[in-house]
Amino acid sequence: MEIHTPNQTFLETKDQLVQEIATLDMKIEEIQEKIATLNKMAEVFINLESDNKEGKRLARYNLTKTNIPLTIKVDQVEREIEQLQISLTERLDEYEGKVSELEEFVQMLNTLELPLTDRDHLDRNRLAF
Repeated sequence: MEIHTPNQTFLETKDQLVQEIATLDMKIEEIQEKIATLNKMAEVFINLESDNKEGKRLARYNLTKTNIPLTIKVDQVEREIEQLQISLTERLDEYEGKVSELEEFVQMLNTLELPLTDRDHLDRNRLAF
């Protein structure tokens, strides 16, 4: 892999990779929270259609508590969950790629025979990983 950013120090490169990983981590967490919320919604809808009176009563309570519109149907929620799971898989793949890139970068730095202070000031365009 060729490094493309001119005149960027190794520390700046590492910081950029860490920032990208942190951003992806936040996106992953957001998607997971949305999936959890939709799973709860689906459970409420399923319980509303249940023969269990206690389950229906609890579902109605949860429906009013969460302000879930009655116009939404279980299949809509399931489709949304499916789309979010696809998005989650994509973000996880991206996350793993960035972590791998950071690991390769750190490994490359560790193989350089330079004092630590010199490593931060090299022009990173001279190296490829």
